[in-house]
Amino acid sequence: MTGSEPQRDITITGDGTIIGDHSTSVVMKDVHIGDKVYAHSELEELRDHLARAVAAYEARMYQRIARSAAPPERPYKFLYAFDIEDADIFFGREAACDALYQTVRKDRLSILHAKSGAGKTSLLNAGLAPRLISEARLPLYARVYEDPALAIKRALVPPSLGPWPALLPDLPLPVFLGLACGCLGRQTQELVLILDQFEEFFIFWPEREHREPFMCALASCYADETMPLRIILSLRNEYYADLADLEAHIPTVFHNHYRLAALSREDAQAAITAPLARLDAELYYEPALLETLLDDLDSGGMELAHLQIICSRLYETLPPGQTALTLAAYNAMARAEGVLGAYLDEVLAGFSGPREHIAREVLKALVSSEATRRVLNRATLGTRLRQAPGLPDVDDAALDAVLERLVDARLLRREEDGGDAQRAPPMSAFRYEMAHDYLAERVRTWLDRDDLAVKRAEELLERELANWRASGTLMSEDHLDVIAAQAERMQLSPQAQELLLRSALDHACHVRACWAWHTDPTRATAVLTGFLLDEDREGARALAEALWPEGQALDETFDPVVTQLQHALSSGDAQQQQRAREIGVFIGPAFESGWGGRAGALRTAFRALVPGRWSAILTLALGSALGGLVGGIVQAFLGLAMHFVGTGMDSKQFLIFIALNAPAIGVFAGLVGAGMRTGHVLSRGRSLIYEVLGAACGGALGGLSITFYFTILDILNPGPRLWLAFVDLTVSSALLAAAVAVGIRVNPLARAGMEGLGGRVLTAVVIAGLLGVFRDLLFGWQGVFPGGTLVAIFLSASVALGICLSERMIAR
Repeated sequence: MTGSEPQRDITITGDGTIIGDHSTSVVMKDVHIGDKVYAHSELEELRDHLARAVAAYEARMYQRIARSAAPPERPYKFLYAFDIEDADIFFGREAACDALYQTVRKDRLSILHAKSGAGKTSLLNAGLAPRLISEARLPLYARVYEDPALAIKRALVPPSLGPWPALLPDLPLPVFLGLACGCLGRQTQELVLILDQFEEFFIFWPEREHREPFMCALASCYADETMPLRIILSLRNEYYADLADLEAHIPTVFHNHYRLAALSREDAQAAITAPLARLDAELYYEPALLETLLDDLDSGGMELAHLQIICSRLYETLPPGQTALTLAAYNAMARAEGVLGAYLDEVLAGFSGPREHIAREVLKALVSSEATRRVLNRATLGTRLRQAPGLPDVDDAALDAVLERLVDARLLRREEDGGDAQRAPPMSAFRYEMAHDYLAERVRTWLDRDDLAVKRAEELLERELANWRASGTLMSEDHLDVIAAQAERMQLSPQAQELLLRSALDHACHVRACWAWHTDPTRATAVLTGFLLDEDREGARALAEALWPEGQALDETFDPVVTQLQHALSSGDAQQQQRAREIGVFIGPAFESGWGGRAGALRTAFRALVPGRWSAILTLALGSALGGLVGGIVQAFLGLAMHFVGTGMDSKQFLIFIALNAPAIGVFAGLVGAGMRTGHVLSRGRSLIYEVLGAACGGALGGLSITFYFTILDILNPGPRLWLAFVDLTVSSALLAAAVAVGIRVNPLARAGMEGLGGRVLTAVVIAGLLGVFRDLLFGWQGVFPGGTLVAIFLSASVALGICLSERMIAR
């Protein structure tokens, strides 16, 4: 590849479209994803990492099929779902497996739905997945209980393979899956994305607008027929209708679905007896027991989850040397009605002392307010337990022992937190969930009204955090009220604390409470300084008024704010320097005085820097208008001296001219000040361009009004070339106003120690004077040089002085 070859950018849009030439004859320069830009080398790093991940995933899945031929350790799964390795003991669903397979083959999108506990996950894992893999179709199983796109990426590219490339987190889902499919080996025909328990997506994202991004991404994947990808959504019956949200993007979403029905009596008998035949021991069910189990299942007194539990318990409690599972043993277990509760109570009773309390709180933490299973990592569980009543001092060793016991008892399922299940990481790298939905429904009954309120608030906060990370949207006031009512019983992460504070400031409610929840002083200081230097000053004012009423002292944890402002003053960032200088007008004494002085200065700074928008605009307009009045008077006397006004006037006429001219210039100056402050408000003080444009617009309006004013008063001759006067005065006034704004805001004399009023006014005068010289040389001022230059100098001085003094008044 030669240096003369063209360089082009790649743009990856939100829906996954890749714009750019991908041929080998083109040198790739940058990759654009949304508003972020990545080097092309980062795209190559992503491709290499993804190729390794896909190859490892393929190898692991094909190995799992080979392991499924080994004799099973147990004939039943208790509360656990069947997995790929359990295909040889998965009986009773042969017809359902074939029907689902045919459904999946019909279209690239399939829906599997059934009631809770019907065995959807087992059917996908032990029934469908082995058949797909045997045909070189690679299943990719993911749960979308929080961030769907992230969950899919983690399922294929676990962090255990190494740190993610920089591109991967922001990569749109269609692009990610397209690249992944491109990395499939020759032996693999296609990728089959299985999103199990998809109802969690609707539970976690109840607002339709928050679901839209993932729905659009999923539809984009489905629409791309060149991508070797199939999609299976599995969910409960009661959430099936919610797929109507997806119908707007995929009109055929309901056309290809399979409803998993309850087991027939014959299938249930196979599920009970056939697994025993896979064992070496000669075990069998007593006919009376078999008929009783089937009758209980038919009558609705026993569900499929019960069936696995009962069969597991009958097998595990079989006395040594006995080969028959008997009705007497089943009756002794209280039959189906009490089997799960009895087992759960038995496991909990096995804990000694406070560990039973820990175990109960762990189970409660892993159930949602909707009686669904939640997935939490070890760190989050520890945090939640320390918030639970009666468990403030729970230690890590006790929690780890309880978790290990619950996993051994098959009440909890454990997997590595985003890593490879074959590795053995420390306990802190695991995440946990209940083994079955039925167990979640049982534990849900333990929750009282207060527990449910806290859970709903936690779940709401998780959704709001995910939405804030994705789109930067603050939470509504209603949602803030719900979370604030329960926040004392919740563990708030630093991100959650910041979101709550920003939302509270946006709605002007719960501000003091949200600030009090900042447990990290360093982060709290960063947020505080951010409001001063980078953020909306209205937020700074609201924060100050809520935190520090008149006469209340600041806490010493805010001492670093002064230090950070000093750093901003010495930084190379002109915008930061300007903001820090403005603040320094009020907190200057804090740099020399003790903490008492700093507290008062900071409080004054917060209150003074953020006046109301309209009052600030009016104040600046009035102050600059007063300056303009003075400038108008000076201009009249200057014109008299330069002989371009006052010719032929007596004293009375000249005074009348001053009385007419000064208000006109005052109006001009007032419009300049109002326009400049309006630009400041619109840009929240962050953009000089807005302020200059605002001043120029105000100046243009002022010049236009002066022209009309002078024409009506017959000061200007309304001849055929009157329009030239309109253009001349309008353009000249706009340029003069822009010069004043630039001079005030861009003050190069600050480096020479003139950062105050004098330097700003002098800079404005110099820039306006240069503009006047240019105008004089180009057009002349009624033939008198340097009339235009002098007028520009005196007018800019008076307007700039009026604006600067008004800003000081606003600040005070």
